[in-house]
Amino acid sequence: MKRHSCKSNRWENEVLGEVDLTSPEELISILKKSKKAFTIWSTVSTWERVQTISSFLEIYKDNASKLAINISKEIGKPLSQAMSDIDYDIAYLQRHIDNAEKILDCEIVFEDDTSKHIQYFEPKGVAAVISPRNFPSSQFIWQVIPPLLAGNTIIYKPASACMRSAKLISDLLISVLPTNTFQLVLGDSELGNSLVQLETDMTIFTGSSDVGHKISNINGNSMKPSYLELWGNAPGIVLSDAIIDNQMMNTLDQFRIQHSGQICDGLKRLFVHRSRYHELIDKIKITFSDYNIGNPLDKNTHIGCLINTTAYDKIQKSLDDVSMQWVDIISLWKYDNTVGPFIPFALLLNPENNDVLSKSVFMMEEIFAPILPIIAFDTIEEAIQMANDSKFGLGWYVRWSDNQIINSLCKQLRTWNININNTNYVLPQIPFGGYTRMSGNFREHGKTGLRDYTETKILSMPK
Repeated sequence: MKRHSCKSNRWENEVLGEVDLTSPEELISILKKSKKAFTIWSTVSTWERVQTISSFLEIYKDNASKLAINISKEIGKPLSQAMSDIDYDIAYLQRHIDNAEKILDCEIVFEDDTSKHIQYFEPKGVAAVISPRNFPSSQFIWQVIPPLLAGNTIIYKPASACMRSAKLISDLLISVLPTNTFQLVLGDSELGNSLVQLETDMTIFTGSSDVGHKISNINGNSMKPSYLELWGNAPGIVLSDAIIDNQMMNTLDQFRIQHSGQICDGLKRLFVHRSRYHELIDKIKITFSDYNIGNPLDKNTHIGCLINTTAYDKIQKSLDDVSMQWVDIISLWKYDNTVGPFIPFALLLNPENNDVLSKSVFMMEEIFAPILPIIAFDTIEEAIQMANDSKFGLGWYVRWSDNQIINSLCKQLRTWNININNTNYVLPQIPFGGYTRMSGNFREHGKTGLRDYTETKILSMPK
């Protein structure tokens, strides 16, 4: 068995710990164990499964600080943001603990004078789960806990960039579950590919649209369900009557700056009415010019590193390319580039020739960096057309003051969620997922996100 040293993502490469890597050849044995465990876990009552996850919640709380510190070191996320993620995880767990029995309980779907028809929710089997690198704790909770509560067993592979964090959380979960109900596998993309092709009963994947497309093709041959949450390229629209205030700046902070912009549903493109264009840019400069970029463990740090040097090099090359196309790049922060792969918050501006900027990679693709292209528009129809010009549909952010136009405008926007004036929508009660095929095909969270991991069975009987 190969050992792997998990290192800090900063330049000094601090070793955080070692983990055992899984070979593709081991997956057959792991699958057999998962199938055997399923015969037991699937027969356990929902109440018992809830009690098990409640036990996990308590030890998760006890280890919150340790987990947050490791996440901060491993992926460069500021410690305050890592702790915020874990606080959200705790609320998410509690929400499912409080509601799982009610959601998964059988229900009468139809009855008349002579008959009644009862719907049951039964587990599917073994789930292959593959998670991304940007939210090690939250993605674990989102992708693992609901299918477990529904009675499925799990083979879980995290991104290679956060294997240490995944191992710490997995050990906590394994300590309360029956043997092999949850199994952790660690490795690179080769292992992920082998896991997808394994004869599991479903695949749960969050990551790139390219990989999601491959998974869909593989699973399509066997009719195996694929639960895919993929790339986003969320636009924002600032209308002429919008209030440009600190609340709006908080939205930019939360969805474009925090975690160095490495958020799938984060605000990636901003369309601003020409009459407010320069006012907004001035407000952004004033608000964010004094942000601290540096050591993620420092409580005063606002921005940490990108996930690794590969990501840094890719973003830097894209910035160099766009700067040659008459796009003005305004970097708002200065920093010491000797301590990690940092990218400062930057605005991409080209108000007089939007065609140049609108066709750049920063407008067309999902960019995991604190880079914000800002394009001026003259009419709302123009803004909608440019914002809808994307193969992704994971979120929208709209800033306006006239609520009378909300309904008519929203019908024209191609996205799963429309965030009006900075409403928090990433909640455990609300379904989350892609609107277009390139952004995914199902909904996590809420009632839907729990029942989706079950098979429905109808019992029809006389009254």
